[in-house]
Amino acid sequence: MTAADQLYARLPAVIRARDAEVGEPLRALLAVIGEQADALAADIARGYEDHFIETCQDQYVPYLARLVGTVPLYDASTAQDDATALVEFDDLRGPRLLPSAGASARADVARTIAVRRRKGTVSALADVAQHACGFPVRLVEGLARTAWTQHLRHTRPDLTTTRLPTRLDSALAGTPFDRTTRLVDVRHPDGPVGWYHPAHVTVAVHRERAAALQRVPAREADQPWRYRLDPLGLDRPLFTRGNRTADLPPGLEAAAVPAPLRPALFEADLLAHPDTSAAGGPLPSPTTLYGPVGDQANAPAASLGVWFDDRFVTPTADPADLGQVHATVLSRRLDPWPAARPDGAVLAVDVRNGRVAVGSALPLPAVLRGSFFHGAAGLVGGGDYDRSGWLAAGEPDQLLTVAAHDADHTTLTDALAAWAAGPARHTVIQVLDSEDYALPAGITVTGRSLVIEAADLQRPVLRPAPADGTLTVRGDGTLTLSGVALDGRIATGPALARLRLLHCTLLPGGPRDQTGAPVADGPSITVAGPSPTLRIQLAFCLLGPVLLDAPADEVLLLDSVVAAGPATGTAGATEAVAGAGAPGTGLRAERSTFLGTVAARTVDASECLFTARLVAARTQQGCLRYSYLPPDDPARPAEASRTPRRFACQPDLAVARVLAADPQATGAARAALVDAEQRRVRPVLVSRHYDDPGFAELDPRCPAEIAAGAEDGSEMGAYCHVKEPQRLDNLRRRLDEYLPAGITAGITVIV
Repeated sequence: MTAADQLYARLPAVIRARDAEVGEPLRALLAVIGEQADALAADIARGYEDHFIETCQDQYVPYLARLVGTVPLYDASTAQDDATALVEFDDLRGPRLLPSAGASARADVARTIAVRRRKGTVSALADVAQHACGFPVRLVEGLARTAWTQHLRHTRPDLTTTRLPTRLDSALAGTPFDRTTRLVDVRHPDGPVGWYHPAHVTVAVHRERAAALQRVPAREADQPWRYRLDPLGLDRPLFTRGNRTADLPPGLEAAAVPAPLRPALFEADLLAHPDTSAAGGPLPSPTTLYGPVGDQANAPAASLGVWFDDRFVTPTADPADLGQVHATVLSRRLDPWPAARPDGAVLAVDVRNGRVAVGSALPLPAVLRGSFFHGAAGLVGGGDYDRSGWLAAGEPDQLLTVAAHDADHTTLTDALAAWAAGPARHTVIQVLDSEDYALPAGITVTGRSLVIEAADLQRPVLRPAPADGTLTVRGDGTLTLSGVALDGRIATGPALARLRLLHCTLLPGGPRDQTGAPVADGPSITVAGPSPTLRIQLAFCLLGPVLLDAPADEVLLLDSVVAAGPATGTAGATEAVAGAGAPGTGLRAERSTFLGTVAARTVDASECLFTARLVAARTQQGCLRYSYLPPDDPARPAEASRTPRRFACQPDLAVARVLAADPQATGAARAALVDAEQRRVRPVLVSRHYDDPGFAELDPRCPAEIAAGAEDGSEMGAYCHVKEPQRLDNLRRRLDEYLPAGITAGITVIV
């Protein structure tokens, strides 16, 4: 009951009766007064909730932080990087189209009192570091790593340098999990130096996340007993899950953070498996690292599991269990592939390349499935991260579901046939799992809108029927692919209105054959026919080149990586986005990375990373903001870039600062200053190969002008949404607050 109703009910009945006789003007007056009374009551209630950090409004978080004596951290949820996406993609659920990054300032303030009660302890420092930056961290105590001169009456065997290292010790040497002790290092703990000092503490930040793939079908190689676990047929290293809360046995602490699964670590886990069994009893089914991934109760730290069809492959010694395949799991190098099958009932796994070989005594499965983790630099390309805001909103004319079980259709081709036979103008086909699905050679969207989207946390693989994996899109309608991996490429026919890819992966270099080589290297998207109204919109995608043989209206890229050149080489000599002859298409890009040359009619780019030449046909339109563009070579004027006006771009900004600091420099001295600064300020990437975990990711050695050169102080390029500089700054603030007196702290970003 509203305040107006309550006031009206308190009036005498005779007055209410007379008011009703004349059209209830008194009720209308009380309704106006009641609106203000309701607003006042809501404000009073809101003021009560603003006293608590859990329920207060965002603008009051800094005030509550001051009350408990802490400094608010940078909160990535306040970023406005999704403004363009919200305008362009108004048919999505939203309300936010920006991935979460780092710790919440509200949660940090809420934890302050509880953490301060443990201030000065190692566990509290590790906990604060983890929550401050939002990355998995490992605390390296210099006191426990430094070798001491031993007293004969009080020996410390763990602090001696004479212990014979094992294979695992050698594999972990130089990492945050190095178990050997060293002599004192008096340098400041920064990067890989200064770790070994009694008064030093180093926070090792593991910025790459472990992307989960749950029971996905593996790709069969050139022999029926050879498999690649990656569903796209790539040789990609497996990662540890990175579960800090799991109870890890001694020697396997390296599995507490997401990192490449080292063969020595995996082998040590498998060899320790017999020692975990009870005397005379059967072995437990999972080891620490090998087990049914996702089973929190029985395998909380499992990073790899293999199934033959629906039967789990396990090293247990209980052959009576017919629901499992009993095999000895071995860590082996399978690159190059062995000429013959391994002998016996064994499952050989190469964790460095993600390969599996089935032993001669095991039956070959119809489908080999794997649950494992890959390394990923950000939330790009689809996968196991939250995409709920990017799903189609509203009620479409037709909604079809596709899954192996419990769906409208079990194949995507059947769902497309049902869509083509119907009259619906707006159709959403939702794929509910991460299986492989075949696509027809072409899709016609004449006058219609078709959305093929993966359910949240899923990434199915779509395989077009042609041998080269080309999916031809015809008609004058709209096609949207969301959250899928396309094992092929897209070619558009004439008159298409819009092609939209959201959180998708189009394998640079095209699909792979059974040997892992590209079937036919080429662009990921080709516009072949005249499409003057075509708009190509890409958001949070990983793909190869975009080639426009005919003019289109616009290419929009948000938070994406466009990698040109062969899949196994660099992109320096190939177009990333280009038109044939005179460019006839406008390019609009925000927070994207281009590994190759770019040519367009007009260019409007912000916070982008261009690694090669940029050519804009019309330099009077557009702008280049907070971006990096390689400097021109004076010896090759024909290969110089042509750009619109630039604002706060690198290395121009760095060169201007150097020259302003030394205004007396002229001639050769001035040229030397410019050349040195241009050589210093250039992007350093971890890798240009898609199958590497650090694909298109900035190396920690990258200069700050690029690593923190975006408008809000984050990095330029596709991983701007990670907000790494701000999260590391949060970590530094908390270390200054929680470090014990006399201790020096350093931060190391692990690649």
